[in-house]
Amino acid sequence: MIPAVTSFPQPLRCNLTILATSDLHLQLCPWDYYANRAAPGTGLAAVSGALARLRAESGNTLLVDNGDFLQGSALGDALLAERHGKARAHPMIAAMNLAGFDAVSLGNHDFDYGLGVLSAALSEAKFPALCANLTGAERVAVPYAGWTILHREMIDSAGNPCRLRIGLFGVTPPQVMMWNQPKLAGRLRARGMISAARDAIAGMQKTGVDLIVGLCHCGIGTPGAQDSDENAALAIAALPGVDALVAGHTHDVFPGPDFAGTRGVDIETSTLAGKPACMPGFGASHVGLLHLELSPRAGGGWQVQTGRGEARPLTPPRSAGPPPEMSFREACDASAGLSPEFAALCLQAHEATVSHLDRAVGRSESHLSSYFAMTGDCPVTGLVTDAMLWYLKSRLPQAERGTARLLAAASPWRAGGRRGPSHYTNLPPGPVLARDVAALCPFPDELRALRLTGRELADWLEHSARAFNTIPPGSRDMALLADDWASYNFDVIRGLTYEIDLSGPGPRIRNLCCEGLPVRESDSFLLATTSYRAAGGGGFPATGPEGRVLFDTALTIGRIVEEFLTRNGAYRAAATTPWSFTPVPEATAIFETGPCAIALLPRRGFESLGNEPDGFLRLRMNMGEIGPLHPAD
Repeated sequence: MIPAVTSFPQPLRCNLTILATSDLHLQLCPWDYYANRAAPGTGLAAVSGALARLRAESGNTLLVDNGDFLQGSALGDALLAERHGKARAHPMIAAMNLAGFDAVSLGNHDFDYGLGVLSAALSEAKFPALCANLTGAERVAVPYAGWTILHREMIDSAGNPCRLRIGLFGVTPPQVMMWNQPKLAGRLRARGMISAARDAIAGMQKTGVDLIVGLCHCGIGTPGAQDSDENAALAIAALPGVDALVAGHTHDVFPGPDFAGTRGVDIETSTLAGKPACMPGFGASHVGLLHLELSPRAGGGWQVQTGRGEARPLTPPRSAGPPPEMSFREACDASAGLSPEFAALCLQAHEATVSHLDRAVGRSESHLSSYFAMTGDCPVTGLVTDAMLWYLKSRLPQAERGTARLLAAASPWRAGGRRGPSHYTNLPPGPVLARDVAALCPFPDELRALRLTGRELADWLEHSARAFNTIPPGSRDMALLADDWASYNFDVIRGLTYEIDLSGPGPRIRNLCCEGLPVRESDSFLLATTSYRAAGGGGFPATGPEGRVLFDTALTIGRIVEEFLTRNGAYRAAATTPWSFTPVPEATAIFETGPCAIALLPRRGFESLGNEPDGFLRLRMNMGEIGPLHPAD
């Protein structure tokens, strides 16, 4: 006799995939507006087809964004000027409506243009915007909620419809109140992300939900993160009630090897504190996927049984060569799956942006590049600081300045890093366009002047010098730049001369002088800087609430640079640079820069080692020969 085969019913399940973008930074079109050339395969428009395919393939899905989608490209400033006084739909919101986003969380840069601009943009959204830890001050309404519950009909494993109640909350670094103090002071109140998340979870649980997903516009951080910390995704994931989480803000990719060995982080299971998690890079480079399997809950409803995270690349890997020459329409045509509606939307935004950026604002007699900005040769920061000093001198009478000497600090914003080997400024002598100024000053920061002592000035530069690794005497081919310090936190101060000594762990700033005389601790200075820096951005000393602001203006640094170029004739870079490295005997270091920097060689102390697979030019620096540099004309 043949025994009968017993068939056991499979347990009922509902599979849900949450697709997430983060840090889009208004990268809508497949175009690099700073270089004015095609960037095929990049931007929300270019990857919209891939997102649509993923939704179709995955069955039960949600599409969310994790913040910083309204600012970050030249399109943003052009859009602000073009939309002023006009009732026209915001193209990024219109694009996200077309893509079918279900919800978004707000990032710190979404507040850069102020609450009014944010409110106008979100008024056109067909999806809820979330931020639980920034609430309106008294009699100030905000255009977003702390959390929401989406009611969605899905299909379970038996093929039957089932209704899910999906709770979502958003948080963003409370430091946004410091970074955007001029626009947000008195209008918003901030609290820590962890406590705000805990309260949002409690509110959703009282209403009744099947699962709760955190949209956390912050880095992963540590298990013991404090409530006031900027990066706390790991601590938020550990909160009871959180079922899955999207992180962002730091432009990292999770799961990924960068987080191997971090306590509480498992890159094999793609979890933070045991919860499925993802972090989808920036600029539509990746899409995060949270694959969740839900089972019926006793008494009704559903609960997450298992899950995992994923970060799937959307944009092509960087090429070592220059991007292909193509028109805007060709770049759009190369975007697989781009709908006619999306293409028309992009074309309208593109034409308005190009019209705004093609304005000539002045001329330069010098070659302005940032390829060697991190080695002491940065005429682009020279232009910005010269403009800041020009404006401050014209607005601040000598009586208010007293005996304090005027200085200006600026950072090389476009100096490689995670944005790749094309993320540099390279302006030959000739006309300077509005797009060039936008590349030098990509954020709407305003001018501030701080009163500092000589001691505070030295501390400021010591903080900035953390951009470099220690290069001991006799060491060979050590990496010059520290991985954890971005170029936008490397300030160069015009009006001083100084050296940066990398040979040991002690103080790095040497021979600090002003007008040829050593700077004393008690000397008095007025330092022109950005509103971001003055408010505490980057953690520089003598900034934040304790900073002594003597002068402020609502004019942005970019507008000041434009005025400087327009009113002062052709610009010529200074003959010498403010700083140089102290020579380190018998030591070499490796410096990576953009491949076009090869045209600025040879120069003393540098030897080309060729291009890396990722497109960067690899240079060996003889640290024993490095001294004061001169801008290349």
